Amino acid sequence: MLQNLLKVAAIAILAGTSMPSFADEVVRIADVPRESYEELHAMGDFWSVDSKTGEVIMYVDAQQRASIESLGYKVRLDEKRMRSLEYAQSIDAEAWRRAGLNGIPGYPCYRTVDETKSELSALAIERPDLARWQSIGETWLKANGEPGGDDIYVLVLGNQDSPYEQPPFVLMAAQHARELATAETAARFGEWLVDNYDSDPTARWLLDHREIHIVAQQNPDGRREAENGPGMWRKNSNLNACRGGTTGVDLNRNSDYFWGTHSSGSACNETYRGTSPSSEPETQAIQNYMHQVFDPQWPNGSGNDPVPEDAQGLFISLHSYGDMVMFAWEGSGGGASNHAPNHNQMAWLGRKFGFHTGYEVGRDILYSAGGTTPDYAYGEFGVAAYTFEIGSQFHQSCSSFEQQMLQDLMDSLVYAAKAAARPYQAPSGPDVVDAAAVWNAQAQTLQLSGIADDTRFDRNGVDEAPVDNPIQDIVDIRASFDLPPAQAASSFTISPESADAVSAFGARVHIGQSIELPRLLFFQARDSQGNLGVPEAVWVDEQRAAVSPDAISATLPVGSTAQRTLTIDNIGSEAVTWSVATDLPASFSRDGHDPELDEPLDLQDFSLPGGGSSSENRVGGIQTRGQVVGFSFEGTVSNLGSGSWASDMAMTVTAPDGESYVVGGYETTNPDWDFQGGGSGSGGTYQSSHIGPDVFGDQGVADEGQWSFGFEDTWTGGMDWSSVTVTLHKQVPPSCIDPAGVAWLGVNQTAGTLAPGANAPLAISMDASDLSPGQHDALLCVSTDDPAAGLIEVPVTLQVISGEPQIFDDRFEEPAG
Repeated sequence: MLQNLLKVAAIAILAGTSMPSFADEVVRIADVPRESYEELHAMGDFWSVDSKTGEVIMYVDAQQRASIESLGYKVRLDEKRMRSLEYAQSIDAEAWRRAGLNGIPGYPCYRTVDETKSELSALAIERPDLARWQSIGETWLKANGEPGGDDIYVLVLGNQDSPYEQPPFVLMAAQHARELATAETAARFGEWLVDNYDSDPTARWLLDHREIHIVAQQNPDGRREAENGPGMWRKNSNLNACRGGTTGVDLNRNSDYFWGTHSSGSACNETYRGTSPSSEPETQAIQNYMHQVFDPQWPNGSGNDPVPEDAQGLFISLHSYGDMVMFAWEGSGGGASNHAPNHNQMAWLGRKFGFHTGYEVGRDILYSAGGTTPDYAYGEFGVAAYTFEIGSQFHQSCSSFEQQMLQDLMDSLVYAAKAAARPYQAPSGPDVVDAAAVWNAQAQTLQLSGIADDTRFDRNGVDEAPVDNPIQDIVDIRASFDLPPAQAASSFTISPESADAVSAFGARVHIGQSIELPRLLFFQARDSQGNLGVPEAVWVDEQRAAVSPDAISATLPVGSTAQRTLTIDNIGSEAVTWSVATDLPASFSRDGHDPELDEPLDLQDFSLPGGGSSSENRVGGIQTRGQVVGFSFEGTVSNLGSGSWASDMAMTVTAPDGESYVVGGYETTNPDWDFQGGGSGSGGTYQSSHIGPDVFGDQGVADEGQWSFGFEDTWTGGMDWSSVTVTLHKQVPPSCIDPAGVAWLGVNQTAGTLAPGANAPLAISMDASDLSPGQHDALLCVSTDDPAAGLIEVPVTLQVISGEPQIFDDRFEEPAG
C-alpha cells in the first residue's frame, strides 16, 4: 500500500513534465579488446562491461562518440539505460520533498545521507550493548570550511560485552556517489544483525564472535550532489578539481597502492586520481580507520610472500554496477603474473560469494584500477579484500533491488562475516546447511541433522586461475553447545551418511541430563584434506509432541471391527495443541508435474575420455519438497572425439532410496535422449526431459536426501560437458494436506490440548463391514503446534480376509449352537 502511494505521488510530481532531451547518451561499444579499456576511459564516462555481450557501456557526448567511432568501433545507443537515466534526471527533487516523501527523489527504497545517519545512529542509541556510532573523519567540504560538509561515520557492531575474540569485517559503501543501491545494502545488513540478535541464531553468533564495521556513506558530499542534482555525480566534492565540470576526485583511485596507474591525471575525468596518494580527507579517513581495526599480517613486513593462511580480517567495498566480485590486486594490471600472493585463496572465497549472488568472480575481469581501497586493505594489512559491483544500473529500480538483489547480497555478506576469522582457510572447507537440533527432554536426547556441502563455489563463467575449487569428500561434522566447536570444551562428532563432497548427516545424541533452552548449537564440517568450513548455528528446538506407535495394522474378516490405541504425549515444557484427521495415501497422476516445485541441481563441469566415466552427488529436497516423478537434463558439450555424438553419453540417476533410471548411450537398451543420434554430433547445448511412471514408478520417489548422477561415454571418442543442470520434476503428495476422511477408519477424539507431562490415548476404530477382501491403506494425520514435530503421518494398514470370523480378540473360540 505504501509503495503504491509513493508511486502515485511520484507520478503526480512528474505529471505534465516531458522527459528531457540530452546531448549526452549511454552507448554500447562492441568488440573492444581489454587492453583498449584504458584508452576509452580517457574518452568519456566508462560505466561497465556487459558480461553477456562483451560490449563496453559508456556515457558520452556527441564529440566523444564521434572520437570513439573514429577508432573503428561500432557504437549503438543503450536504450534501456537511456530510459533509466532520463527518468532519474526528470525527477523534481524539491517537489518530492514538498510532498513529504522519504528517500532519494524517485527512489524511495534508498535512504538519503541524512536518513541513513539518523536511522543507523539510532541503532546505537537503542542497542548500546550491540552498536557504536562514531565519526572517523571529515569530507573535503567540511575539512576546507565549505558549506554543506559532513563527517564520515562508521557503525560498529558486536556484542560489547563479549568475552570472545571478535575478528573484524569492514564493509564500505557509496564511495561513488551515484551508485544508489550500495549504501542501502550496507545499512540493511547492519540493521538485520541488530534487529535479529535476540531471535536469529546467525545474527546472535556473528555479533558475539565478530566485530563488523559498516561505513554506509563513505562519500556523503558527493552523494548529496547525486541526491539533489542530475544524479550522475561520481566523485567527491573537491572544488579545486574541475570546478564547474565533473568536479571532484575519484576516491577509488586515490589510495596509496598502485596510485598513479590505471587512472586519470586529468581533473575533469571521472577517474581523476587526485594530486597525490591519499590527498583527499575521505581517503585519509578510511585508511586511518583501517589502521585502528586491522593488524598488519604480512610475513617479515613485506608483500612478496603470501599472508599466512590463518590471517584474520576481511574488507569489502560495495560498488555498482556489473554483477561482479573482484579482489586484489586490482591495480597491478592484467595477466596471471600480476596476481596477488594470496590469489587462490581470495578466488575461492570470491567464488563462495559468487555462489550466493550469481556474480562473475575474478581479479582481472573488468579493467585495472590503481589506487583502490581494497588494494590498500590487502597491501597494508594482508586482509582479504574485495569489490562487489552490484546490480545492473547505477540507479537500480526499487523493485529490482528489493525483490531480486537484496536477499542474495545479504546471504553473501552473512557468509563474509562468518569467514572473517579465517578468510584464507574457511572457504576451502564444507558449508553446513539445513541444520537442525531437536531436544527430547523425556529421553534426554538431541536429534541432529543437516547437510554438509563442499561444492558451493561458482565463478559464473570466468576463466581465471585457479582452475579447480578445493572440493573434497566430507569426513565428519562436529557439533557443540554455545560456542563453535574449535572454541568449545567438548563437542559431538557426527559421521556423514556418505563419503562424498555433499552428504546429509544425522545423529541422536544422548545427553543424559536436562538442558536449559533457548540455547545455541553450532555445527562445523571437515573434509578429507582437513579443511574446516565456517561454523553454522541453530537454536535448539524443544520437541513437545510425541506420537506412538508409528504405524498401526490389523487383519480382520469381512464384516468385523477392531480397535487400536494411538497416544499423543506432551514431553515438553509448554502446552501442546493437537488435532487428528484421516486421509488416504497419496495418489499420483501418471503424467505431468508441478513446475513450481522444480528443483534445479547444478553439476560441476566434467570430462569423459572415450569409454570413461564421471559421477557426482547432489542433495535434493532443499529448494522445494515433493515426490520426484521425473527429471530434465541440460548441458553444453564440447571437444567431441572422432565420430562421437553427445548422445553417446549414458546418464544414471539414482534417488536417495536407491531407485535408479538410466538414459542414453550408443546402441544400448536404455531409453533414448531427446537428442539421440547423429543430430548431436556437434558441440552445443542439449536438453532432454524424462517424466512419467516409467522413470520412478507410479508413486515417484522421495526428493529429500542425496542424489547420485553417473555419466559414461559408451563410445570411444570422449567429450567434455559444462553448464550441466539436472532439474528434478515433482508432484505434491496430497496426503494429509487436506484430509478427506476415510469411511472405515475412526477416531474417538479429533482435537485437544495437553499440558506438559500429559497424554491423550485415542481409540482408533477400524470397520471392515463394507470392505472387500484385500489390503486397505489409510493415514492418521496428527497436526500439532510443535514446529519440531511438524505434521506426523501414521500409516494404517487393514488386511481384510474372506470368511466368517472364527476367533474373537480374546482368542476364545466361538461357542457352538
